[in-house]
Amino acid sequence: MPRPRRPQAMRYIRPEIVRVVAGRTGGRDRIMQTLSISWNSWTKIAAGNPVRRSVAERFRDRVRQTVPIDPDTCLIDFAGGGDGARTDA
Repeated sequence: MPRPRRPQAMRYIRPEIVRVVAGRTGGRDRIMQTLSISWNSWTKIAAGNPVRRSVAERFRDRVRQTVPIDPDTCLIDFAGGGDGARTDA
């Protein structure tokens, strides 16, 4: 019998950080190369949807290297409910 899948921890990226990053990274290939995330992940982030914690942390780490902002404030925890609620923790 297969083991039940554990829900993945999700994170939002703060919209103000997304705006800054979007203005500095350029098009599809540049975003993928600069931020080390897939185009699909970027479209989720840009739309304000949560992404897996690992993607959000990789995004934060790459932002730290490329954009002059405080990346420690760029992640918002995902409450994990079906309603997609955010928690500013």
